[in-house]
Amino acid sequence: MKGNNNIFEVRNVIRTEPVGCCIYCGTTHELTDEHVIPLALAGNIILTNSSCHKCASITSDFERKVLRGFMLNARVAGKYPTRKPKKRPKTLPLQIGNNGEFKYVELSPEEHPALLFMPLFETPSIFTGKSLKKGVTIYGFETLYFGKNPEDVAKDLGIKTIQTTENLDIISFVRLLAKIGYSYSVATLGLLPRERVLVLPLILGTADDASSWLGSSNFKLAIEEKGPIHALAYEWTPHPNDDTKELLVVRVKLFAQSGTTGYEIIICWRNRQAM
Repeated sequence: MKGNNNIFEVRNVIRTEPVGCCIYCGTTHELTDEHVIPLALAGNIILTNSSCHKCASITSDFERKVLRGFMLNARVAGKYPTRKPKKRPKTLPLQIGNNGEFKYVELSPEEHPALLFMPLFETPSIFTGKSLKKGVTIYGFETLYFGKNPEDVAKDLGIKTIQTTENLDIISFVRLLAKIGYSYSVATLGLLPRERVLVLPLILGTADDASSWLGSSNFKLAIEEKGPIHALAYEWTPHPNDDTKELLVVRVKLFAQSGTTGYEIIICWRNRQAM
């Protein structure tokens, strides 16, 4: 179990030049700003004028299901940013037990272990040659805590077991990862031809093909030496099935200071001769 109980603030906000169109549908009307990593996770890169209201509503919906769902306790105990501080919970529930008998208690964020279960996914099928499947395949979870060390919580409460039950909306989480990877690509490389963006249907909810383009991976990025909250990088790599093409792979490591496993997202393709 890996701990991460630092207090985070959003500093050095980076705003890109105005994109000038919605990166999801292409419209140029009524554009809003888009965080690469949500503000609620201390994301500090903002794509200016990059999402229309309709597409922003789509991305906000799955972000909300993650941030107010299985990540809520971690965000509260870790003191991540919120636009509604007055509505932030004052206590968090925890299931504790002795000798097989369990009960719920309410603890302050400072006294709560705030366990977070990060799903581990199989390698994208485009790299493994496996047949395409709907959804995404999970092979395990990585457990982090953002409040008090769970062992200390158990000792203080005089109990042997701590349990927590979370409803993990995996589809919303993989759509969030795809959105982070895609928007980061635009922030660093500029607009990409939307017809070549492989994860766009997944982000917009018109396809359920995350297993093709997204998976877990063990890597360490150079930026991690500077101790960022989250770490991102991109790389063009040869297409495994087409010698004439390359794939843009974005590597995302959320809560990098905890030494977490990262995610690889295949964003788009280009002709190999293009440099």
